[in-house]
Order: sequence, then structure tokens, then C-alpha cells
Amino acid sequence: MRPIVIAWRKGWRPDADNHVQLGQYAASEGDLDRELDKFDFVILINESTGRPERRSQAGIIDHELCHAQIVYDSDGSRSATIRNRLVCRIRKHDVEEFRDVVQRHGLYTADLAEIAKAAIN
Repeated sequence: MRPIVIAWRKGWRPDADNHVQLGQYAASEGDLDRELDKFDFVILINESTGRPERRSQAGIIDHELCHAQIVYDSDGSRSATIRNRLVCRIRKHDVEEFRDVVQRHGLYTADLAEIAKAAIN
């Protein structure tokens, strides 16, 4: 397995809902320039929001790494490409919900309840 690179990205702007993307995970296989070809994973952190404090930065990096789901073959071994790169897929978020819906309806799914439980602990 090759190393992971963390890079600052400039130019991300808020979307139509005024949400600012803080980071992004990408498998470097064909996703980024050849300069990053020697890395298996690339994590981009939004430079436009200013450099986050260490705790926030660690949270952003951890979040983006959670998107990297290793793919296993039928024998239970990690899959690799012809170039001996680890095969990963981009894993979706465990929970995606609107704050307003939770305020109106509470923790109406098991996923939301698990997230709240983890936050309390």
C-alpha cells in the first residue's frame, strides 16, 4: 500500500445552500494529476475556509478516510489493481438528514439514534 497525501485545495466556494465543502477523499487512480500518482489516497482540505484548528482538521481527515472502503475479493483478500494498487470504493455517509427534520420529528430512524448515542458518549 502506498501512502496517503493530504493537500490544501483553493477555490471551493459555498454551494447554492451556502454550505462549504470542508474536505474530499479521492482514490488517486485516474482521479487526480500524475503528480499524485504515487499515492493511494488523496484527501483535499478546503483552504478557502482558513486552516482549521487541529481538532477540526483531525475530524475532517478522519471523516474523509471513512469514505475509503477497501474492496475484498471472494477469498477475503484485499483486491488490488494490475499496478498493485489497493482497490477502494467511496463509501457513503452513515446518516444524511436535515437539522430541521430532526427538530420536528426527533430521532425517527435507528441510524439517527445511533449517531446521537455516539455523540453523547
